[in-house]
Amino acid sequence: MQQEEAGLSTEAMRETWQRMEDWVRENARRYHVTRAIGTGGNINKIYSMAQAGTPLDKPVTRQRIADLLERITNMSMDERVNVALLNPDRADVIVPAGHIYLSAMEWADVQHMFVPDIGLKDGMLQTLFEEHFEEFRARDDHRPGGPTTTIQSRPTETE
Repeated sequence: MQQEEAGLSTEAMRETWQRMEDWVRENARRYHVTRAIGTGGNINKIYSMAQAGTPLDKPVTRQRIADLLERITNMSMDERVNVALLNPDRADVIVPAGHIYLSAMEWADVQHMFVPDIGLKDGMLQTLFEEHFEEFRARDDHRPGGPTTTIQSRPTETE
């Protein structure tokens, strides 16, 4: 098993999953969570595959993720790469990652996940920039020669 290859016993894995479940359930209840938000390469790929044929600006349902994972789980690594067109470095991790997302959605009792086309890091930097832009501009305005910084956004990278 993968967890044993990683040096974790079955019991340690069970305990880790139980702690994750307890944490998600408690925080979902405490904060009245009604939707999930996913960022990163695996969920972006899961999202684009699960939403094939539907608009990519809509949240993906838990059922669509489950259906996709069932199809991918039944594929060999070769099929994942050559038929599902997954990168080789993603083909072996997408199923476990998908099960983590599905489990978290189930534990939180949410049916939909939003997957923005901007990553978490990019979003945090954007928020910080917006919160502190005036502060940076005010500093620049007082320098000899006035403002010198030009900020331009770049297209987002998608898989």
